Amino acid sequence: MANSGKFKTLFQAGNIGGLTVNNRLIMSPMGTNTADKDGFVTEQMKRYYQERARGGVGLVIVEGACVDPIGKATPYELEICDDRFIPGLKGLADVIHQHGAKAALQLNHNGRLAPISVTGQQAIGPSAVRVKDWSFNPMGEGIAPREMSIADIAHAIKQFARAAVRAKRAGFDGVEIHGAHGYLISQFLSGTTNRRRDVYGGTLENRSRLLTEIL
Repeated sequence: MANSGKFKTLFQAGNIGGLTVNNRLIMSPMGTNTADKDGFVTEQMKRYYQERARGGVGLVIVEGACVDPIGKATPYELEICDDRFIPGLKGLADVIHQHGAKAALQLNHNGRLAPISVTGQQAIGPSAVRVKDWSFNPMGEGIAPREMSIADIAHAIKQFARAAVRAKRAGFDGVEIHGAHGYLISQFLSGTTNRRRDVYGGTLENRSRLLTEIL
């Protein structure tokens, strides 16, 4: 990319913590649903991200990878819930690195937005609050989720941590924790979907506890 005009800093190297990127351009994570039906990286996905890296961005953040099978929202969503996904993810990180870009991976758990038609299990969430409007997610059935126990919450935290380790082993330079769009972390943060009366509900500090413990 040309380093000209009034946006010269945009094309200079920058740091994110200890990570140095070639420029200040970052590709945001956007779901492509190009994993295979078992959540593995496909050649189509690799080609897609390789072309984006070839375009010259400093950092490519790969679309959300599901950290737990019970949190998968779509049939072709990328997964990172087991070591068997590491080789495919390594191949994906490698093709991004080939063009000088850094590679990060978004980690996600869809919580109550994970439909039983995909996971085969009742969805889980901070509270048993049914989703009223599934228009944004045609895979959803609107069944009330099962309220997570303290053990469920501890397991989810460990799944995010294990996923981060797998991303590092696969060669990614960083991870992004998905805390928006009504998914699990967002569900805990919101007083609408989190009606718990324990240390994970009530006050903003308590509703933020899942996120801070994941971090």
